[in-house]
Amino acid sequence: MKTSSNASETPNDGYYGWFSAKSQSVQKKTHKYSDKSGNQVAVTCVSHTVDHGCGWDDIVSVGKVYKYLKTHSH
Repeated sequence: MKTSSNASETPNDGYYGWFSAKSQSVQKKTHKYSDKSGNQVAVTCVSHTVDHGCGWDDIVSVGKVYKYLKTHSH
């Protein structure tokens, strides 16, 4: 997968990625990050710790993410 040269790096230990379908439907966007293997993952929230602080009751962890790729508006 090719990423743009202006894609922003996260710290070496990464961030925690989270996905909520309810959040996606309200905010009308998702963010693409790459995981440690370089696979793209869709998230609606990222956090520095495992305590995401989001109030969505359907939120699930997608694991650690390491590089922001793009935002997709729905």
